[in-house]
Amino acid sequence: MTRPRLGQRWSALPVWARWVAATYAFAFTQGTCAHLIDLARGGIHAYAAFPQVPLQVFFISLVVLDPLTVLLVIRLHRAGPWVACGVMLADATANWIGNWQRATADPASLLRPVGLLPITLFTLYVLVTCLPLYRAFDASWKAAGGRRSGRERALLRCRIRRAACSGFVVVLLAGAAVGSAREEPEPVATLGGSGSVCEMPVTFEVRGFWKATPPGPSREPLGFDALCDLTLKEEKRKVTLRVDAIDMGSGDPLGSLRLHEGADLGNYGEYMHGGRMEATTAAGQPAEEMHYRLSPDGLHDIRVHKIAVVVPEGAVVLGVSSNCLGCEGYARRVYEEAKSTMRVRGAA
Repeated sequence: MTRPRLGQRWSALPVWARWVAATYAFAFTQGTCAHLIDLARGGIHAYAAFPQVPLQVFFISLVVLDPLTVLLVIRLHRAGPWVACGVMLADATANWIGNWQRATADPASLLRPVGLLPITLFTLYVLVTCLPLYRAFDASWKAAGGRRSGRERALLRCRIRRAACSGFVVVLLAGAAVGSAREEPEPVATLGGSGSVCEMPVTFEVRGFWKATPPGPSREPLGFDALCDLTLKEEKRKVTLRVDAIDMGSGDPLGSLRLHEGADLGNYGEYMHGGRMEATTAAGQPAEEMHYRLSPDGLHDIRVHKIAVVVPEGAVVLGVSSNCLGCEGYARRVYEEAKSTMRVRGAA
């Protein structure tokens, strides 16, 4: 076999193919880093916000699939464009399945620069460019004088099959780990109705094991009253859920959320990172939500998810927070389930 140097093959590529390959490598490297950060924060439950176990398994397996794609593309392997195409098709499909309910409830979320929009656009980009890029990789190999014997082609196919089997084993192990952690069905409770531990203008569902505590002190000077305080646990993870009634009569979700946050106070945002308010809907009503991180001196970071929802009397704010390592995925799942199952009492 005549094996050309990698530099010779890159030199033999047309300029457009170099840019496309570089785009692939950058995007899949960014995906690798994002999934590694998710796993470092949330462990095996990093994607617990997605209730479908197969989706959780797939997102965990991207820690292997994304860097494998980067390696194949950088080395100009002819399988690289096809692997990239398969990974992105699966990734886009999984994200649309996992976020379908939210996307249909809040179509404006599709226009955000993170999430479904960039994933979908990049998937379309890969679909359009994978075949031309494959042909460019093949042509660069031949132009640089590369030839393989029949024995070497058979050996290469064997290596590819081994790599595919290894990836399949990784997916099976991830599935076993996630599945074993969710063997027992989690109890589901509906809170907020008459006779429940917390009677509120809205109802919503919580899963797993929880304990209600007396609501914290009401903050009447600021215009809101505490309605419900819950502590939810899953193994060693613990999150806090609180519901407050805000300025009953205003019906303004943005103003209610700003009031709840104390946005007009002098020290607002002192320890906050990444905070941003976004208009959305919940229970068929106008709403405003916010996600951010607090970093108090000498304490663990606190992850906070809040949503203010309009109700006939004004608005309520539901907030979920956690400050333990590995709790972010669980906290986000609790928040998304409460938001997606929220109903306004008395609404048609």
